[in-house]
Amino acid sequence: MQNLSAVLASVSPEVFLIGFGVLFLVVFIFALLYLRGSMQSSISQSVAQNTTEILLRENQRLREELANSTAMFRNSLHGDLDRLRSSNEERLEAMRRTVDEKLQKTLDDRFGSSFKLVNDELLKVQEGLGKMHQLAEDVGSLKSVLSGVKTRGIFGEIELQALLEDVLSPGQFEANVKPVPQSNAVVEFAVKLPGPNDEGIWLPIDSKFPLTHYERLLAARQENDQAAIDSSLKALTTTIKTEAKDIHDKYIKAPFTTEFAILFLATESLYAEILNVPGFAQELRTKFNVVVTGPTVLASLLNALRMGFRTLAISEQSEVLWKEITNLQSDFKNYAEDLAKARKQLNSLDKTMESLQRSTLKIQKRFEDTENTCAVTTDAPQEKLPASEP
Repeated sequence: MQNLSAVLASVSPEVFLIGFGVLFLVVFIFALLYLRGSMQSSISQSVAQNTTEILLRENQRLREELANSTAMFRNSLHGDLDRLRSSNEERLEAMRRTVDEKLQKTLDDRFGSSFKLVNDELLKVQEGLGKMHQLAEDVGSLKSVLSGVKTRGIFGEIELQALLEDVLSPGQFEANVKPVPQSNAVVEFAVKLPGPNDEGIWLPIDSKFPLTHYERLLAARQENDQAAIDSSLKALTTTIKTEAKDIHDKYIKAPFTTEFAILFLATESLYAEILNVPGFAQELRTKFNVVVTGPTVLASLLNALRMGFRTLAISEQSEVLWKEITNLQSDFKNYAEDLAKARKQLNSLDKTMESLQRSTLKIQKRFEDTENTCAVTTDAPQEKLPASEP
């Protein structure tokens, strides 16, 4: 204490005041800091309390506004949905009416066209049934016609004649020909082929149509009766063989005819049945010199004959043409000789003309010289005679 008092006594009043002022300032600062801390604490508590109240009030307000907005949005959404639903229902109803109208129109058109098409088809079917009925009547009539042997023969003869007329010219075949002289046997048709004489040779063609045995064969095959099939086929081949022998005996006699004849079967199915018999067609060719043909095979054979006729005609025309060329060559040779003679005569005449021309020129020159001499003489001046002295 004494030391402190001595120090204080030694300090001047100004320093003391300054030190006191500094001390007071420090104390004041600490007091301010203490007050600041207490004030910040109270302010923080007050701000926190006020903030909490404000947040609670704002939360309540926001909840109320959200509830109001939600209610308003719900009401607006319900209104919009109701309006959208009603609008969609109206549009769907309009679309349904449009689709119903178009569908009804399409169905009416389709049903109308379908009914019309069905009606037309039914009319066609009815017409077809009528034609089938007429065809059945015609087939029945044809069957009744073909039931006779003579009418079947006429049918085959008509088809054979049609084939011949389609392929050959009228002068290349004849009907109802007696191919063998001194014989009354008449073949239905015969093709006239070139021969050693002008009359030529005949190719006999006879048509056959054994329909009865063929129908029995078809009926047996339809019933699958093997015994009936064998018997019908045997009867059919026996009939064809008999006809082939008859053709051989009546119509084949060389050199008036070819060494073979043709047996024409009127249908392809009958011809196929004959070909299906093993070795039967070959037997007819070798034993009776008879070739069995159907419509197609006969048409091919006739076409081959037609080409032969054409080749023969071309050959005959070639011979005639060669003769004409030979005669023309001889005539041309004579013409060349006459032309050479005429050329010689022309050459001689040309020389004579040249001689005459030269003589003419000489005479003309002499005439000109004479004319010139006469002209000089006439134009020359006359000499004057000397005058006599007195």
